[in-house]
Amino acid sequence: MITTDVIPSMGAILEADDYGMVVTALKTALELDVFEIIADGHQNLEEIAQAAGCNARGMSVLLDALCAKDLLGKSHGSYYLSLTSETYLVRSGHGYCVPIFLAWFQAREKFINFVETGKATLDLTLPEAEEIWASYASPDRVRLPELVGAAHKRWADSGIPSRIYPGAHILDIGCGSGFKGFTLLQMDSAAHITCIDSTKVLEITKEVAELMGVSSRVFFQDGNVEREFPQNTFDVVLFGNLLHYFDPSSATGILQKAYRALKPGGILVIYSKAVDEERKEDAALLSMIDVSNCAPHGQHFTFSEYKSMLEAAGFRDAEQSKAFLISAVK
Repeated sequence: MITTDVIPSMGAILEADDYGMVVTALKTALELDVFEIIADGHQNLEEIAQAAGCNARGMSVLLDALCAKDLLGKSHGSYYLSLTSETYLVRSGHGYCVPIFLAWFQAREKFINFVETGKATLDLTLPEAEEIWASYASPDRVRLPELVGAAHKRWADSGIPSRIYPGAHILDIGCGSGFKGFTLLQMDSAAHITCIDSTKVLEITKEVAELMGVSSRVFFQDGNVEREFPQNTFDVVLFGNLLHYFDPSSATGILQKAYRALKPGGILVIYSKAVDEERKEDAALLSMIDVSNCAPHGQHFTFSEYKSMLEAAGFRDAEQSKAFLISAVK
């Protein structure tokens, strides 16, 4: 029984209720290919329901819920794609991202199995996940101005660019769309970068390089993040949100390869936030649901854990900037 005068908040419970309904509506629509059906020209309820093989009344509930979240529009009984769904939720959209979000939504339904067994539902570290990761990078082409602005600020706040020699050669491992590294190129007109990722992801990376005006200073290499890299070649090695998909031993092994790739005095940067040391306060802990359930050894690391792995790989002077970038020196 509550005896205090303070009324406990229902915030997280009510938030889960609200967001849960949104996720249910979107996941159902993606599984039924509703957005593609409408993009193909089916606009009235009966046509959409028939094309999806669904009950008309049930479909009407779904479509109206999507309208309430601006994922669809409705006029005189006809449904049409909103700008958001046209951009991100149909295959012709420039920011098409359905594979990654549907994978997450479906895996979350099985999270209880992970909790009970410790076994991940998916393994996004496998080569077969290439299309999923391409869909993860795809929206960056659309959101590029805001992403680049945030990256410029984060780099500036970290102080790391001032420690990098002009004309640096950068290695971006698991580069994704590449905007983080390309922002460094915009800050140093003599720098150049080698981007490593899978073939389908690099198609997006090349487009982003063009959009950011740096493509003439970018080298693209199709490859696995656990490959060997040219030794004593790079001034900077950059990791994004990558190492947390590996166990500490494997992550240390990847860091050792990065160490060998750096020139003496070179800098390694992990463009990823470490969680708090006690694992109890950071909002990023929620994303552990996806990280752990989508890779056999996925886990978020604290700064102390990153530091230990960096030192085991041979690095020194590991630190975390106020911009939450982690750096170390060879």
